[in-house]
Amino acid sequence: AVLFTGSAAMLGESVHSLADTVNQIFLFLGIRRAAKAASPSHQFGYGMEQYVFSFLVAILIFSLGGAYSLYEGVHKLMHPSDKLEHADINLIILGIAIGLEGYSSWIATRELKKTMGPISFFKYIRKTKDQVLVTVIFEDYAALLGLVIAGIGMTLYLITGNVLFDTLATLLIGTLLIGIAVILYREAKSL
Repeated sequence: AVLFTGSAAMLGESVHSLADTVNQIFLFLGIRRAAKAASPSHQFGYGMEQYVFSFLVAILIFSLGGAYSLYEGVHKLMHPSDKLEHADINLIILGIAIGLEGYSSWIATRELKKTMGPISFFKYIRKTKDQVLVTVIFEDYAALLGLVIAGIGMTLYLITGNVLFDTLATLLIGTLLIGIAVILYREAKSL
């Protein structure tokens, strides 16, 4: 859609989606490496590796994705285009993505509620050692919120014809990604 429309918000969400994909690969590697049995060189096992990979996700993926989205937003502010081509395509894609991401978030939330028990969400996040679940929850809800932000920016553009709404959506998406990076960094570092 970015290639057809030139939307900065869609580019920001594309970067976010790429970050999410790489995030899942890193988390999978962390889980696999953490499950390795103890060895003579690692008598206590490899369990801490999941925290290292979660830390990498926070620093590399979300920070770089957020920084790129902010860069793209600032670039569009400095060099605005007059209009976006075929912007309605973006809304269709965003609608489908919101549905899929909403379903994914619902499943992650269901799993979280099973492990969380009666304590509050924020208390659970501070106390849990399951960094992978925390990362997936934050990533899912950040993705859903980012898609909604992009959808609002695109809708406002279609209503007003002002491309600034698309640019502002990109800046908000970048800020969201960096905010999630900071939260995940702090959680991974504490473990």
